Amino acid sequence: MKIILLFFLLFSSSIYSFQLNKITRNLREKNGKYVFGIDVGGTEIKFGFFEKNGKLIEKWKIKTDTTDGSIHVIPNFCNEVLNYMEKHNIKREEVIGVGADIPGMFDKDGINHSGGSLYWGNVKFIL
Repeated sequence: MKIILLFFLLFSSSIYSFQLNKITRNLREKNGKYVFGIDVGGTEIKFGFFEKNGKLIEKWKIKTDTTDGSIHVIPNFCNEVLNYMEKHNIKREEVIGVGADIPGMFDKDGINHSGGSLYWGNVKFIL
């Protein structure tokens, strides 16, 4: 949740700016140097790569592949992060975490029952 809010600071309005100090303070206490933020949408997937102090290093986006009931969305954004890490020689232990904004409704067990415009259902996410 904290990383997702940090990611929204990059791509959304400034209503989340009051959270920035709290978010970066919590990240500074973690081992590692970097965090990724992902905003999954029906048209495109937006990525942000940050230092743990909240400084944006890079942002980019890719087209969302909604073929075959959107089964490619999760593997695509995972591969995008792994490819970025490989391209920039970033080790896994240097990454604190990845926060993702996923559309749809989740139940208490982390199951997404709708997926919004991605048209998937009953996908289990680790929360």
